[in-house]
This record gives sequence, C-alpha cells and structure tokens, in this order.
Amino acid sequence: MNATLVPPPALDFEAALAAAKKGYPLGADIFLPTREKHSDEERYRGLLKSRDCLERRYPLVYRPRLEKLREWCSVARTCVIIGNGPSLKHIELDTLQHVPTFAANGIYLAYPGTRFRPTFHVVEDHLVAEDRAEDLNRLGDSIKLFPTYLAYCLEDDGNTIFYRHLPRPNAKEDRFDFSPNAAEQTYTGCTVTFSNLQLAYYLGFRRILLIGLDHNYTIPKDVQISADYKTGVLDMKSDDPNHFNKDYFGKGKRWHDPQVNKMDAAYVCAREFFKQHGVEVYNCTVGGKLEVFPRRPLAECLAEIPTHETVQPKAWLHRLQTEHAPAPERLEILSLDLRERLPEEFATVVRLRENRSIGWHYLLDLTWLLAQVRRNIPRGSLILDAGAGSGLAQFLLLDAGYRVLSVDMAPRSFSNRLLKQFAHRVFQVEAATALTEQSAAYLDHLQKNYNLKEPLILPKVPLAAAFAPGAQSGLFVVQGDLLDLSWLEDRRVDGVISCSALEHNGADAVHAIVASLAERTRPGGWHFHTVAAARDADFFHEPSKGWAYTAATAKRLWNLAADSPDNYAEYDTLMRALRVTPNFLERSLATFYFQSGANGMPWGHWDPQYLPLGITRQIR
Repeated sequence: MNATLVPPPALDFEAALAAAKKGYPLGADIFLPTREKHSDEERYRGLLKSRDCLERRYPLVYRPRLEKLREWCSVARTCVIIGNGPSLKHIELDTLQHVPTFAANGIYLAYPGTRFRPTFHVVEDHLVAEDRAEDLNRLGDSIKLFPTYLAYCLEDDGNTIFYRHLPRPNAKEDRFDFSPNAAEQTYTGCTVTFSNLQLAYYLGFRRILLIGLDHNYTIPKDVQISADYKTGVLDMKSDDPNHFNKDYFGKGKRWHDPQVNKMDAAYVCAREFFKQHGVEVYNCTVGGKLEVFPRRPLAECLAEIPTHETVQPKAWLHRLQTEHAPAPERLEILSLDLRERLPEEFATVVRLRENRSIGWHYLLDLTWLLAQVRRNIPRGSLILDAGAGSGLAQFLLLDAGYRVLSVDMAPRSFSNRLLKQFAHRVFQVEAATALTEQSAAYLDHLQKNYNLKEPLILPKVPLAAAFAPGAQSGLFVVQGDLLDLSWLEDRRVDGVISCSALEHNGADAVHAIVASLAERTRPGGWHFHTVAAARDADFFHEPSKGWAYTAATAKRLWNLAADSPDNYAEYDTLMRALRVTPNFLERSLATFYFQSGANGMPWGHWDPQYLPLGITRQIR
C-alpha cells in the first residue's frame, strides 16, 4: 500500500493535561507525574492512566480485592505499623514474622540481613514512587497498597491493590479527616502513617502498635529546596540523617518538606477517632518525639497477643497472587461458561449486538476481548482493531470509552443503528490501498459469501485526529492491508485487538503482521486476539477460509514463550460441551449460515470443527 498519510503534527500536551484535570479530584501537581522526570506528553498520558485507575479500574478490580483482603484479615486483631526513623535500627524485625505489619516507602533498605518482609507495603508520595519505581515494581514479598494516582509509574504485578486516596475535605479549614471505610476512600494526612492507620482500621485491626516513628527531622544545609506547589520539595545532596539508612533519602533522592505540626494534627485526629471506636494504639518507638499516643514497650505488647491470633500473613499474599494475578501471556480456549464468568461484558455484547448477525462463536470472542481490554488497558487509550471489518468489536471499545483505529482491507458497511448511536464519533481516515494477492482473494471470498453492502460515506479526518490528546473516544476507519502498516508510526498505539481475523492469512503473513503490530505498540501495551484452535495438528478450514492452530503453532506465531500457560489439555472436554445442543450459541446462529456452505458453520448445521481461542500478549 502506498500510504498518503503523514505523521501527526506536534501536539499541545500541556493544554491537554489542563483539560484532562477537569472534574478529577487528584489534579493538583502533588498527585501528578513530576515535571522533573516527565515530558508534557508523559504527564498527560500518566494522568489518563491514573484517572482510569480511579474511575474505572478501582471499582471494577481493586475495590473487590480490598474487600476480600478485609475478610482474610478478620482472624487477627493486632498489627504493627512501621515508620522508618533511625530508631528502627534498634528493632529485631524478625520478631514480627507472625504479626501483620504495615511498612512504607524505602523499608526494603532494611531487608539485607533479615528474613523480615512486611505484610503490607504502602507508598503514597509521588516523589518516592518515581525515584524508587524500579525497586518497588520489582518487590514481590508483600501485598503492595498504592493510591490510584500512582498507577502511572507503579505496576499491578498480582501483589498490588490500588486504593482510593483523596485530598482531605476540610483542608481549607486546616482540619484533618479520618476515613472509617478505606474501600470508599482514605484521606491525606501529610504522612504515610496516617494512611496506614486508616487502612489498618478498615482491615479490622483494633490494636495497633507503632514503631520507628521518631517524629523528628533535620534538614541538611546543602539540600536544594524548590516549591513547585504548596509543599516544598527537598532534593538531597548528602546522606540522610532522618531515617534508619543514610541512603533512604540520600544523594539524588527527593522528598517533601516534613510538616511535623501537621503530622501532629493528623495523629490527634486519628487518636480521637480511635477513642470513639474502641481501638487501642500504642507508641512502641524507642525514643523519638511522638507523644500523641501512649507509650509501651514492643516486647510487652507482642507477648499479650493470644495464641489463636497468631497468623501467617504470607498466606494472604499467596491468596492475592493466586486469585487476582494480572493477565499473563497465555492461550485460552474460550468456553461456554464465559457467559457466567463475565456477565457484565456478556450483557454489554448482547445489548450492543441486538439483532445483528455475527459469527457463530463471536459472543464468546467479543465477551472475552472486551473483558481483557477493560481490565488491562486504561479507558481513553488508542487501540488498533486489526481486521476490524464491519464487526462489533470496534463499537464495543468505542462504547467503553476508547479511541479505536479500525484497520481492514474491506470497505465498511456499518448498520444505521450503530451510526446513529455513535453519531459524530465515526470517521474515515484517507489512505491509498493496494492489496496483496492473498488479501485480494480473501476479500473476494467475503464479497461472495457474506453479503457485503455498499461502502459507507463517512466524515473524513487526517490520521492526526486519532492521536489528538484530550479528544473524546472515536472510531477512525482506515482501509488498508495489515501487511503494510508503513503509514503508522512505531509506538503510536496503546493496544491491539483482532476478532477472528488474522487466521485468514498464511503462517508467514500472520507472523509478519504480528511483528508489525508489535512495533507500532507502546512498550507495556497489550495485544488480545481471537483465532481458531486445533487439537493435534493445524488445519485449514476450507468453508471459512481460515486456519486453526495447535498450541505450539499459536505460541510461535504470536511470539509467546513455549511454556506460556494454555488450556489445550481441556480441548476434548470443551468441544464436547460445545457440541451439546441446544446451547446459546446454536440458538443465536445467524441467518447467513443457512444460506451458504462457505462459512464457519456450513448450511447452518451445528457441527463445530474448531474452538475459539484467545491469545494474550504484552509488548516489552
């Protein structure tokens, strides 16, 4: 294809950032990617990712995790909240192995020489998160609790729960607010310990021991101080005298000006709340200047924990990893129980489909694709639908709030109902098209057997419109061959889907398309594809002009590791279930299947020859 498109012009990401802040409760600079480490484009995209985490992923993914965690913690009454002051050097951390513990920020600098790992690792400061992102993302021995606004730099690795941390409502009156329900929100309090107290209360702990809270800070004379926002930012030029390790906020690390008077006020707020709700809090710090809570020796308090409250906190981490791991790179043969496993996505597909004719297994494909995208790719991202045709997948993504680059060699024939529903959001991107011989042959097959309608006349826009920051979701239609994506710059899309499309190419073409799509995806982006699965040997299904793949072939073509998980061992079981009639797929078989023998279910006779397969891949 000889493309006529030109690369998009430079975009005003600063203006887009300002627009994206509107209506977002965490739009203050203290919650955003910093200017020192991020370009305007990175700050804008980071805000979108964090906002999506708060508005969509938190209620969908992380609140259920937090609520489940509360159930697990109900067996224990006592916990320890660990500060990182110099006095922590006087604590034998290994004595805390069987007590739930909250630790924060750079606690991992204390790990050498000890088996201790905290149950919960909390970070709420964007300076700490950015400066230590590589280390924090690598840690795997604790349940990590991060505010949603740090989703731009901290990852969900299966150990992670993002929580809803918001500015205190009474900040203008210089008052602090303690949230009794961390699943609804926690409030800022000028110290991560205030967050830990709110989290501990929500999780059910009613006896809280504090250690390492020296509550005393010295500002080195050579520190560089800036004030990009109301709280001062300290850039260290020498060793840190305020924590248990000289490198904690040592050379090159940034931290916020410690406002001890405000910390005191936050602790008083917590103390008064706890008094009203029967919670015991003891300051077990060795020395220090925190006098808000009564003092007791740590050993004495630990000795009072009843035997039946002795727990194995690592079991909670294992359950979280097992039950809530993010999407791994994998193959998944799609089964009929997707309707029960993903009821929300299934209902959305049925709603948008109405009486539209779709492929015999597309209720499964579309349900799976929508679920994977919603769980892994932030709303507002740009997703390329490869081989989109006139299919429903692109409209499901548009309906869910994504920008969609819809690429297919065939002219489009969207229904009037969909065009009316998404009025002013569907556009044509102009490009010259020259199909390969293989693509032209398959297009001829489609035109003969699937009643393709006359192509639509859509409003025309330049390619740059798909990349415009701050733009609402839109569907951008490109007629072109997937074997030539030269018109699209590398690293421009955030994710890729395809719905039963790529298997209509030969193996070499599929491998080339997959590689080209990967080159045009930002690092960390996800690819979700559905194709056809074969049990023992690849085969070409002549009626539908498509290939069905064994696990080995699918992994090779999509560049997955040979040991990537798959469920092909269940192939026979899943095929038997699919062939049992009646089932909801058979009952919804489109009329075009009964009119031809050149399709996936010739002449409408229910006799599946392959199973739908979902492929998950992350671009590195």
